Amino acid sequence: MSKVNLLVSSFDEKTLFSGNVDAKRIREISQDYGFSLKNISKRAKGGKDLLTIKTNRNDLAHGTKSFSEIGRNYTVTELQEMKEAAFAYLDSILKNIESYIQKQEYLI
Repeated sequence: MSKVNLLVSSFDEKTLFSGNVDAKRIREISQDYGFSLKNISKRAKGGKDLLTIKTNRNDLAHGTKSFSEIGRNYTVTELQEMKEAAFAYLDSILKNIESYIQKQEYLI
């Protein structure tokens, strides 16, 4: 089996994320697969907002908290800033993964 086939066959997004993703999990996956965590946008705040978003999403999904309970803790501006930071982080990560694939760094 080639390294490419091994990489593709070992990638299972359901096992990797199971509906939840935060910067810590992305760092772990980066170590497993070898893609870079460099060149992350400064707007991304290192991905820290992903944990807040994940935690609140889980609380809503499991009925631990209501929308009003979570919503009263954030202004609209703060929510927009969290969204922009999370998108900037994920966009940076996806660009790093794209570069990793295009440069075939998985073969190294």
